[in-house]
Amino acid sequence: VAVPCDGKEHEVALVAGGAGGRASVSRQVNTTNAPPPVGAPLVTRFHMLEDVTCPGGTAEVAAAWVTQNASAVNFSVDGQPLPASAGFPTTGTGNIAVPCDGNDHKVTLTATGTGPVAASSRSVNTTVSTSPLTPTTAAPTTTR
Repeated sequence: VAVPCDGKEHEVALVAGGAGGRASVSRQVNTTNAPPPVGAPLVTRFHMLEDVTCPGGTAEVAAAWVTQNASAVNFSVDGQPLPASAGFPTTGTGNIAVPCDGNDHKVTLTATGTGPVAASSRSVNTTVSTSPLTPTTAAPTTTR
């Protein structure tokens, strides 16, 4: 799927329909067309589990990230900031609370420091389970 390389974030959605109903899934695509200023924060990696099956309520979704030149990082889910008391390191791993309601959710990592902020987003697609099994919140895999 072609997206403009305009330095903005884009959502790509796949929708399928048939006799049994309609299903959709979306993913966030981040583009950049200019390097950040020297010394500005940079998100170099951001991985999350993309598909989660959970019993409802809230799912703790594993995430891993690497930043450069950041003095702090913050997360938001669907545009709502997570509590500042989360205390996430500028590079590390952690669990991000995502509503388990059968919908897609946009999780954004924002790195702050000297200069403009850097942000990267990922989609987490939740499926509500009807069985009493534990949520699937395994650690994300990292590829290089």
